[in-house]
Amino acid sequence: MNSLPTPPPSLNKVRRVLIATPVGIYGGAENVVLSIAQRLGERGITPIVAILRPGPLESRVRDLGIESVHVFPQEYRWRDIGIQLRSIAWLRDIIVKEQAQLVHNNHMAHLIGGPAAKWAGVPSIWHLHDPPDPSDGAMGRFQKFIPQDYCIFTTPIVQEGWRDISAKRPHSIIYPDCVSPESLRRVPASSNIRERYGISDAPFFIQISRIQSHKDHPTLFRAMARVLEKYPDASLVVSGEPTDVAQQAYFGEIKNVAETLGITNRIRYIGFVPEDDLVNLRREALALVHAAHTESYGLSLLEGMALGAPVIACAAEGPRLLVTDGENGLLAPVGDFSALATAMIRAIEDAPLRERLKVNGMRFAETRSVETMVDQTVAVYNNVL
Repeated sequence: MNSLPTPPPSLNKVRRVLIATPVGIYGGAENVVLSIAQRLGERGITPIVAILRPGPLESRVRDLGIESVHVFPQEYRWRDIGIQLRSIAWLRDIIVKEQAQLVHNNHMAHLIGGPAAKWAGVPSIWHLHDPPDPSDGAMGRFQKFIPQDYCIFTTPIVQEGWRDISAKRPHSIIYPDCVSPESLRRVPASSNIRERYGISDAPFFIQISRIQSHKDHPTLFRAMARVLEKYPDASLVVSGEPTDVAQQAYFGEIKNVAETLGITNRIRYIGFVPEDDLVNLRREALALVHAAHTESYGLSLLEGMALGAPVIACAAEGPRLLVTDGENGLLAPVGDFSALATAMIRAIEDAPLRERLKVNGMRFAETRSVETMVDQTVAVYNNVL
């Protein structure tokens, strides 16, 4: 099913939408749904946001001017059935109290939001950002059996991964074009951003992602080791911090890789970073590098382009949707650290290339409209009701 026509605000059937998101940190999937929530008021719809774990995301949502924000007060694991049942009851009470007409579940929030919406007697939408992840185990497989009235897939790749659902349920593909170049460029410059994050004056690359195994930090670290053989003063800045047991284990593994390669002193781990600081780090970086071996889209690449940062990526499915090699970015084969290192060295040595990537990247980012994404989502809301 393709995107649906969007009625004017006066004809919207939906007036109050609850958006449920599963984690308390800010990432690409959260960026998508918050970009939607932030703009619903302009379309005559009141957003209510429910965050299923505590964390810094709450303050981010409130800073956007969203008044109705609810946070489940306890950290937990998805496999803790007792807490899951309590969180379902908690969310059902919020749906009823806030008089939400439908529930928009962001990714894994479907585990809680689907049953809560059913219990409250309102329809639910499941917004999927990635294909199924085998590491989610039984809990991941269980998701598809939870009732939903509609699915939003962010790309055809995601839809194909969940084809057993798309074959049975109404659905749309809505690209997650939630980047607003104008808003990013309005962020004030920070003259001491390097000093605050302990980054030297030498050129640095930056990786902005969650600490997850499919982001393939080891390939990036091996590429960086090659770069350092030729440019020993360069460095790599890694954002993100582990938020669960699996991510903590992976974080330990990648640190061991860096130590084995002898490049620990050239990698700066900066953890969770406020969005305004990320904007300024992208501005300062020689290039943004994304080595993921699977990626359904690549919002960090699009944000980098919007700010004029050259982008370099491994050619997973999502980056290939955004990057034309040699025009608005550089691509290397997935898992090929030697080719990735070659691209990074080209970015250091070839100033005209960097300028071309910057100009074309900024031009490309302007073609991806957040307003279109929001209008298509509102059309889904009206269709569901």
